[in-house]
Amino acid sequence: MSTHRALPRRRNPRFIGRCADCGATRAIDAIVAEPPAMMGWPARDEIVVRVMAGGQPVSLGGGGPDRSYFVVGPRGVFKHTVACPCGGRVTFRAVHGVYDPSVKCDKRCWGARGQSCTCECGGNNHGASFGSYRRSRSRR
Repeated sequence: MSTHRALPRRRNPRFIGRCADCGATRAIDAIVAEPPAMMGWPARDEIVVRVMAGGQPVSLGGGGPDRSYFVVGPRGVFKHTVACPCGGRVTFRAVHGVYDPSVKCDKRCWGARGQSCTCECGGNNHGASFGSYRRSRSRR
């Protein structure tokens, strides 16, 4: 029996990943999207997501005209890695959130590095304290 979970069928899935080189944890939000014509259609058990921040697409080297589209496999894992600011690669996996109003959302959720979340946010704040990719942010 497989221990892998299927991709959550949420309208706005959240993904969390860790850089293989520097070990930094990153969290991103996405929307389930129809793929641009240049990408073609994903396989039957895959979906296409568009990475967003502040309502704007984030270019992370994916497909489409703004490079913000990614194919997500049936286990909730991005089919391609994403560049980390350190130059390493990050593999993102879907957060599996379960809404439980009796469990308060707090720093344990915001600072979580894993994929499972059971609290009042249902996974929406999972890993939120980690640096996420922003649309236009200069580093000094």
